[in-house]
Amino acid sequence: MFLFTSLFFKCKDLFDKMLIAKYRAWVKIKTDVGAVMNFSREDVEVDGNGSAGFCRRCGTCCRKGGPALHACDKPLVDEGKIKIADIYTIREGEPVFDNVRGRLATACSDIIKIKSIGGSSICLFYEASDSSCLIYDWRPVECRILKCWAPGDIEKEYSRNRLSRKDLLSGMPGMWDLVKAHHQECSYTAVGKMVKKGDMKGLSYLVRYDLHFRNLALEKGRLDRAVLDFLFGLPLVVTIRRYGIDPQQLLVGENPD
Repeated sequence: MFLFTSLFFKCKDLFDKMLIAKYRAWVKIKTDVGAVMNFSREDVEVDGNGSAGFCRRCGTCCRKGGPALHACDKPLVDEGKIKIADIYTIREGEPVFDNVRGRLATACSDIIKIKSIGGSSICLFYEASDSSCLIYDWRPVECRILKCWAPGDIEKEYSRNRLSRKDLLSGMPGMWDLVKAHHQECSYTAVGKMVKKGDMKGLSYLVRYDLHFRNLALEKGRLDRAVLDFLFGLPLVVTIRRYGIDPQQLLVGENPD
């Protein structure tokens, strides 16, 4: 209870300063997607051996996960073609699997990605029944340049000019202050240090703090639950497993004081 109370007073001013009506309208922008957009075979290339390459609509890339967004994709979010509820944030310092390089890595900055379907890795906008894309006409740049038969373009560009939460929240200083407050208290730098020291009490505090912060955002900030993973990244209670720690170990007993 102490943890929740101290968090409430620490963040109360931030929530009170938020332009709630403006923000809620912004995240609830609706877009009529219309008919499913089919993949195209318009991009046909010839490799060094004279073999033509084109998308065969096998769906492999789409089943491996949604794309990360880049600065040039910002209008897609601003215009509501990709909604805030459709994306989530991999936060700086978070351990992740690098799909392009095929190995575990640590995020060096925000990575904004399109969500997956349910508990799978399949891109939210992939329609498996006919291997089509629900947003093909306005697909993000990574989808436009990805050619599985010639991966050079995506390997060069995928880590450049990534879109960040600050880019999307720049017009809402109160909301950006809230995001910064969460990140400063629940950073992966702090998590990594505690894991290395075996500081289970400290990790328990961070996991609980993160959960209470999200609950406060729902109750006091009246935010939509679907946008929390964009604002604050995935819950620590989920990502702590990547360090080989069972979150249940951190949630038993009394709240740390």
